[in-house]
Amino acid sequence: MSRRADPGPSHDALVAYALETYGRAGVAGSCVLLQDRLGVDVVVLLYAMYLARRCHVILDDQALQAADARVANWRREVIVPLRSLRRRIGSVSGVSQAMMSPTRQRIKEAELSAEVVAFALLFREEDVDLGQRGSATSAPLISRVARFYGSQSGNVMTLRDADVKEAITRLTAAFRA
Repeated sequence: MSRRADPGPSHDALVAYALETYGRAGVAGSCVLLQDRLGVDVVVLLYAMYLARRCHVILDDQALQAADARVANWRREVIVPLRSLRRRIGSVSGVSQAMMSPTRQRIKEAELSAEVVAFALLFREEDVDLGQRGSATSAPLISRVARFYGSQSGNVMTLRDADVKEAITRLTAAFRA
C-alpha cells in the first residue's frame, strides 16, 4: 500500500485534518466539553493542532489571539446560533424525534458547513510563518488554547476540574497519534 505525499498546507488539507482528528475516539466529546466549559472555539483548536502537527508551527499567544479574532464575528453571528438551534430542536414538546430528525440533521449540516467557512477565514498561507517553529508538543499547545479561551470566558479556574483535565489528556493523545 502506498502512502500519498502530504500536499502541504492548504485549506483543504486543514479541513481534512480537522475532520479526521475530530472523528477519532474521544475527540468530539473532549472538544465539546472544552467548548461548553471554557468557551473553546473547536475550529481554532483544530487549526492550532493542524499547524503544529503538519507545519511544525506552534501558535504563540499573539498568533492565537489573531486567529480567534479572524473568526470571532462568524462564530458569534453564524456558528453559535446554528449550534444553539441544533441543540434546542432535539427537545421540542409534542413533536416526535423521528419527525424532528431530518430538520435537526439539516441544521447540523449547515453548522458543519459554517465551520468549514471558519477554517477558510482562519487559513492563510502566511500562517505557516506565524508562531514558533519547532517540534510540536501537544500538551502545552492544547493547554494554551484551553487557557486562552478560559481566560476570555472568565472560566480559567475550570481548567482544574478533573473532566477538563481528562479532555485535554484525550486531545493530547489524539494529537500524538
